[in-house]
Amino acid sequence: MFSINRDRVLLIGKILASCRKIIDELEEKDIQYVVVRKILSILDDPVDAAIIIVGTALVSYMLSVKGEKHWNLLAEHVARNAGERPELILLSFVENSPSLGRFRDARLRRARLYISRMPQLLRLKFDEYVLDLAKLRNDLARILDTRSDSKTIVFSIKMFYYLLKALGKSIEVPFEIPIPVDYRVCMVSLSSGVIEAEGNIKLSDAVRILRSKYPTLVRRVWSDIGYLSRIPPLRLDALLWIVGGMYDGDVNMLYGNIEEFLGRPMNVSERRLMLELFKYRIN
Repeated sequence: MFSINRDRVLLIGKILASCRKIIDELEEKDIQYVVVRKILSILDDPVDAAIIIVGTALVSYMLSVKGEKHWNLLAEHVARNAGERPELILLSFVENSPSLGRFRDARLRRARLYISRMPQLLRLKFDEYVLDLAKLRNDLARILDTRSDSKTIVFSIKMFYYLLKALGKSIEVPFEIPIPVDYRVCMVSLSSGVIEAEGNIKLSDAVRILRSKYPTLVRRVWSDIGYLSRIPPLRLDALLWIVGGMYDGDVNMLYGNIEEFLGRPMNVSERRLMLELFKYRIN
């Protein structure tokens, strides 16, 4: 039902290779990164912050509000409950946040399973995880009894990377950690033409099918683009998530929104990148 367009993959990879600066800028302005910095400013111990942030990422799927609102709600919750143990802050957020209303029982089971093992490991092995994100990824997957390339596992690694970046640590993100496959990533996969839907299907429907049934294909294509551009696939998530959330069908308006977000004009390569990422309209 879907196929990879290798010519589009090569083109996007080539353009991205000349736009590496924008990845750093988007990460530092990403609301998820901003919230990580807020939580670090509230809590005394970065490991406590990691326990909350990684655990929240593990239950951050099919939200009842936009992702930006969800992470702001977490920052507000941490500020109100800063004197509590991080495990209790995490659990009460999962129990009460309006952003996690759907499937709350399933989220609570996952949060409790995480709390039963992972905080101890984060306290014991934090320095090891700083040096080896893949080790954290494998430990999370083992404890939660799920695939190491699942969306929430790799998203949790992205959030841990953000925490380390906010702490001023220089981190090498492994290329083998894939991009978290969510609705926005699937949308840009199709709007950019790196993945093509076969047959007569409405593209907005294709996005949902791609996310639910073909996440491996999405991971593969963005891993290929990551190697071509020399940008780890996990770090491409900030680009796709942010610009995917800004796009409403008008590329010229997207240019203005991104430049306002960055606080500077985009250069020629960056504008070309946005044009190619949204070459095909999602109906």
